[in-house]
Amino acid sequence: MSQKEKKEALELLDSIRGQALVGYALETAINKFSKDKGRYRQVTVIADMQLMLDHIFFIGKAQK
Repeated sequence: MSQKEKKEALELLDSIRGQALVGYALETAINKFSKDKGRYRQVTVIADMQLMLDHIFFIGKAQK
């Protein structure tokens, strides 16, 4: 990755669109991981993702 690409990626992450994209990705991942049962369920990963979604990337979170 070039410095220019890294700068563009960080600028996107810092934008409302970037925040919404990450929020959407987190919500999608949480929903997928939550379907896993038994010993393969990633409880701490789900909890960490939910924390990030609720407090940092909530712009992309779907309203229910």
